[in-house]
Amino acid sequence: MGIKIGNIDASYYKIGSSDCTIYLGVTKLYPQDTPQTKNYFKFIARGSGTYTFYANGADSGNTLSYSLDSGTTWTQLANGSPTPTVSAGDVVMWKGSNHTLGKNGIGTFSATTNFDVAGNAMSLHFGDDFENQTSLSGKDYAFKNLFSGCSSVIDAENLELPATTLSTYCYGNMFRFAVNLTKVPSALPATTLAEHCYDGMYYQCSAVTSVASDYLPATTLAPACYWAMFQSCSGLTSAVSSIPASNGGTPTLAASACTNMFSRCTSLKTPPALPATTLQPQCYYNMFYQNLAMTKGPVLPAPTLVTDCYRQMFNGSYNLSEITCLATSGINTNYSTNSWLNGVKISGTFYRAAGVNWPKGANGRYYWTLVDYSG
Repeated sequence: MGIKIGNIDASYYKIGSSDCTIYLGVTKLYPQDTPQTKNYFKFIARGSGTYTFYANGADSGNTLSYSLDSGTTWTQLANGSPTPTVSAGDVVMWKGSNHTLGKNGIGTFSATTNFDVAGNAMSLHFGDDFENQTSLSGKDYAFKNLFSGCSSVIDAENLELPATTLSTYCYGNMFRFAVNLTKVPSALPATTLAEHCYDGMYYQCSAVTSVASDYLPATTLAPACYWAMFQSCSGLTSAVSSIPASNGGTPTLAASACTNMFSRCTSLKTPPALPATTLQPQCYYNMFYQNLAMTKGPVLPAPTLVTDCYRQMFNGSYNLSEITCLATSGINTNYSTNSWLNGVKISGTFYRAAGVNWPKGANGRYYWTLVDYSG
């Protein structure tokens, strides 16, 4: 004769002795486990306010759904309409799928309260099936302009951008003019880049002070991949330690790869290493334009200069007083060094490959002392 617990015949169940756990075979019936919430893209409010999503284009069918209860219920948000008012500490989750992607992305967020952004951004494109997505292939402009002009976003350190394969302009202008952003996403793991994939991503995020030294792990670059990525981040004092670049083992850049990358980063004192030995047109054009804190430029090992490769590279960096450039050909040809040392310190040291003749002036070695480089 079995033991009855209510209408349950416990002779067919295993009953835990210490915590009253009840199993059917190996399946636990009581107490029920609390389901684990997926790490959806989310906002954490710093005050009381609302969020609005403006889809790309007035007639855009792009929509997002939000949840105020950890993903239990979801509500579709009408284009340009605000969410209900949230309080400080409240979390709003977001998801979407099957978007029409135009050249301005799926749309842009605004808010009436300061907030932090966290979670996996892939839920904006893959809905509930976002957790193992690591490719943005075929999703050009995926996150372009997402927080462009949003001065309310403060901290993105816990935002996950897990894609290892990128697409054209996928992060373009993502935080452009987000002037109060203090912390960028902690990692950008992509190793397969695309044209303009990071174009203007943090343009004029003046409150950002640092990024990790290994923030950009890709070694094979794409044309214009880092174009203006940190341009006008005037508070940036430390950045990546190196811009590695290779092509079949040869340290090779892509065309315009680093154009304007750190332009007007007026507090950046130590530039990244630039080990590429084979250059492409405009690869470093304007890269350190008006970097006022820099006193010593990176070693530039490439032996042959090409069209616009160093054009205006250090223009306006008026504290710069040391350059190491090992070029032996292409000097001051096809604008390769046009105005690259315009406005630098009056006196300085120019380390060159032994015996190479560098012209005086802003298109050459300025008027600095020439010294043969000894390694």
